[in-house]
Amino acid sequence: MEPEKTPLSLSELVMALGEARAASTNAYQSYKELKTSEDNLRFELEQKLKETGLKSVKGATYNAVITETPRIVIRHEQSVIDWLQNTPNIETDQYIGLKTTEFQSLAKSMLKDTGELVPGTDVEMKESLAIRSNKKLPKKVQG
Repeated sequence: MEPEKTPLSLSELVMALGEARAASTNAYQSYKELKTSEDNLRFELEQKLKETGLKSVKGATYNAVITETPRIVIRHEQSVIDWLQNTPNIETDQYIGLKTTEFQSLAKSMLKDTGELVPGTDVEMKESLAIRSNKKLPKKVQG
């Protein structure tokens, strides 16, 4: 059984809250600086990969890969709505008001499964840079 904690006094609560806030502010500032550095390094790496024409690079601990994923873009909303209303086995109510995210998922899976592109849509390829830890880390050499 854990001993009961003595309630903190008002001055102790103020002190604890002030210290917690200062620590939180410092941690957030450090996070912002690290995130800015990460974003700058990501941009620089992407540029160098594009300049060299490479899609991936492997380092000692991490590797980076530029991946392309298809993204469905709605070009003509009315054509999409007409298609939804006239296509059997699709519950149109689920997409009323053309819920873009849900529809894009449907259109993307349809494109993958059947190769059919919904009228009023296009496919754009989106590039992104993925950074992953190498599965096998190099063995340390004993000297």
